[in-house]
Amino acid sequence: MASVRVNLEPLEEFRGTFIGDFKRFGGKGGKKYTILLTNIHDEHGQYLCDHIWLNVGLQIKRLGHLAAGRKIQFNARVKRYRKGSVKRGIPVQIDYKFTYPSKVALVSS
Repeated sequence: MASVRVNLEPLEEFRGTFIGDFKRFGGKGGKKYTILLTNIHDEHGQYLCDHIWLNVGLQIKRLGHLAAGRKIQFNARVKRYRKGSVKRGIPVQIDYKFTYPSKVALVSS
């Protein structure tokens, strides 16, 4: 099982501040929405990964209308998860995601 977001692997279980560029909204079906953030960096400017998806919660909703390219800062914990499906023939891999986002804010340019 290979890791996709290798720069996040050493940060597993770490809670920190991260910054990404808003790209677009997405959906999970029903009333559950997500946002796509690209060009993810930590608070010191170190590049971590090309993209992540975050669930839209109350704090993200409070940001209002978002234009593509706006920088969003948030705190979150890095967690490992398994992606893929043996039953459906999709190779199983270990990947990393951000959980429990908080202190979500727009970064002024």
